[in-house]
Amino acid sequence: MSVLDREVLALMRDVAERIVMPRHRTLKATEIIEKADDDLVT
Repeated sequence: MSVLDREVLALMRDVAERIVMPRHRTLKATEIIEKADDDLVT
């Protein structure tokens, strides 16, 4: 893995931890729909 790859991966993990996951954990049922039986969309 290159230095750039590692930096991008670290950035993606940071964004997921600080922004994406806190928002995902607080979604209301009305903010989630089913595109298919096993495919949820938020």
